[in-house]
Amino acid sequence: MTQHITKSFHSGPVEVPSGRVCPIPLRGAQPDDDRIEVTRHGAVKIKETGWYEVLLTAAWDPDRTVGTRFSHTKTPDRHPIHSEAIEAAVLAAISGGEQLLRGNTVLGGDGPDQITIEVWQDSGETVTLDRAELTLRLLLQQP
Repeated sequence: MTQHITKSFHSGPVEVPSGRVCPIPLRGAQPDDDRIEVTRHGAVKIKETGWYEVLLTAAWDPDRTVGTRFSHTKTPDRHPIHSEAIEAAVLAAISGGEQLLRGNTVLGGDGPDQITIEVWQDSGETVTLDRAELTLRLLLQQP
């Protein structure tokens, strides 16, 4: 039987310089438990091996519409669960500046056991990432 786990992690506003990949340190939005936790470096560590739904939100300043916005989930093996680059003007027009990505994968055990968010933009100026959020939901627990 799969035990229910849904955990959300977030970051407040972050200034993202142009042309530089920036890791986004996350904090727990719910009390820590022994199955999923935030490391001291702001990565999410998965201790309960299973098949997870992974939701990523990167909410960029919708008033800054020059250049491209990029966000992805970074795992230790360097293969992202999510990855998207989109023009800032298009992102602002269709979703108010929010990149909303959904994926699923096996986490923990022999697979990746940590996730963080990285972002990048190329406007030529610093742009604010208003909010970043990562939500994990256990779909199937591995024995």
